[in-house]
Amino acid sequence: MDSANILHKLLGREPYRWQSDLHRSLLSGDIPDALDIPTGLGKTAVIAIWLAARLAGASLPRRLVYVVDRRAVVDQATTEAITVAANLENALAVLPSDEAELWRRTLGLDSNRLPISTLRGQFTDNRLWLQNPVQSSIIVGTIDMIGSRLLFEGYGVNPRMRPVHAALLGTDALIVIDEAHLIPPFKSLIRQVACFDRPAPVPAMRFMALSATGRSAPGETIFSLTPDRRQDPAVRHRLDSPKQIMFRNTDGLAKSLAERAFELGQNGARVLVFCNSRDKVARVVADDLRKRAAKIWKDQPSTALLVGARRVAEREGLTGRRDPGGHEWIIRPDPVFERFLSSADPCSSGVPAFLIATSAGEVGVDLDADHMVCDLVPWERMVQRLGRVNRSGRETPALVDVFVGPSADDAETDISDQIAVLRAPFEAALWPTESNGRRAAGPGILLDLKSQEGFEQLCRQATTPEPLCPELRRVYVDAWCMTSLEEHPGRPKVEPWIRGWIDPQPQCRMVWRRVLPMCGESPDKSLLNEFFEALPPHLVETLETETYRALEVLKARAKALPAELRKDLGSLAVVVLDNDGEVEDALGLNSLEELDNRSGRTWVIDARIGGLSGDGLLDPASSEPPVTLD
Repeated sequence: MDSANILHKLLGREPYRWQSDLHRSLLSGDIPDALDIPTGLGKTAVIAIWLAARLAGASLPRRLVYVVDRRAVVDQATTEAITVAANLENALAVLPSDEAELWRRTLGLDSNRLPISTLRGQFTDNRLWLQNPVQSSIIVGTIDMIGSRLLFEGYGVNPRMRPVHAALLGTDALIVIDEAHLIPPFKSLIRQVACFDRPAPVPAMRFMALSATGRSAPGETIFSLTPDRRQDPAVRHRLDSPKQIMFRNTDGLAKSLAERAFELGQNGARVLVFCNSRDKVARVVADDLRKRAAKIWKDQPSTALLVGARRVAEREGLTGRRDPGGHEWIIRPDPVFERFLSSADPCSSGVPAFLIATSAGEVGVDLDADHMVCDLVPWERMVQRLGRVNRSGRETPALVDVFVGPSADDAETDISDQIAVLRAPFEAALWPTESNGRRAAGPGILLDLKSQEGFEQLCRQATTPEPLCPELRRVYVDAWCMTSLEEHPGRPKVEPWIRGWIDPQPQCRMVWRRVLPMCGESPDKSLLNEFFEALPPHLVETLETETYRALEVLKARAKALPAELRKDLGSLAVVVLDNDGEVEDALGLNSLEELDNRSGRTWVIDARIGGLSGDGLLDPASSEPPVTLD
């Protein structure tokens, strides 16, 4: 079977012209530094392209490490990898035995199954990528999980295994950084690691950055959508998808977003609502739209929420989960959210679908809405948002309304200058104007505007500044690799090399349980340690959020509890677990202030305290004990 047919088999469809061209480039061992392709044109096909080139004998790294900066996108990328692996398995099953054996030998496999491991998201690390360093494998993970392992830190990894993780990720691996514009410090780290000298027998690490916004470093080789690649009928169909954008001023952002979304959804359309603020805008808009829809469509589901800081169980309930083969759903997606999936049938029974999202829905999630309303954010985020509407290229124009005005977060701040900078790229005279006064904003038009004189400068000014990050020096690597030393004064924290010098809010993990064992009237650490050794927190019951926010909600709930329950929780209300799962502290209801110094830990909360909404979000008004894993 020739290499083009192999790629067709692994993708399960005819590849786009740019995908075939990239495949030919990889066959010759030529890996571009960056892949600049508009959103919606199948950049995740890089997984299949790499594997097809490996099968054809290309001199490429044997491990593909696909890195993303969103947990939901990790799950989606894993599903894509599972699909490619399933297509490989199906192809091997029908090949002549000698040819199938050649394929397995080429990939170093001892069976027809390609190892796939996930480091984050709803999947847990199955460690298949560690079992045999000779075999080809795919690893999908967030930048924190991959970056920490690469620098011998390995969050959650035994110190004795950290050098193994670093070795397998840092040699003979192709690091693919999805949506690289979000994480420039991590991209800088990978570039510096790839430049380190290695002894002659040690295979090098390579990297490729994927982005739809075109932000690249000087001297990079960039694979882009050239004019001949744009002539591919399937690509042109998506590039020409009609989108029309208009700006509207408002004094009440949440109310305006809800009103316009409801107006656009009257005929059963799918309307995507993007909000920059989770608590003060997104949740308010969601509640408003639920109430409006309930008056007309009664109990018919119409509204879904896609935001961060949500318990994994409810997040899985939104996006669904497939079986390990990637073909059938174990948990179906939320019926409203499912209507926004690119593979879903857009037809409806006249009931609208409203998906309210924050930045959690901007990148990587394969959404396809009929219309969109949103607030104004930096340029690179606006490009990503536009990529989630009319993604499949329907003839009916998608209407995009951008509301500009103070939100609840900045109502008392003069932001007029900032708004002017963010609006400048959209107000350039270069934009084509439709008969209804709206600006045409399809992906093909955005691609054309990038090459216009002066437009790139406007976009750069409206783009989020890159955080500063430290230089990677050999002396730091030498200190990090001494993993047998528990304490090393020369070993700096790895976070600045992964995310840059930023000032993030301290985070904690929250878990609700109905059972917290007591021995007498005071908590027994020995008993609690035995309990959590047998029943440790599971990813599905975990919510990650800012420490201050978690503490605010617990304090509010403590005040609202009846006196009898407050007395019952006086000795034990929260158990604090360290990163090794050991009990660090057991606090009563009157000692919650001590949690302020417990960032980075897991807080196991007595479910009777409440504080979790039905959406899996923190809610100080929620008094009902949440559904728990135990």
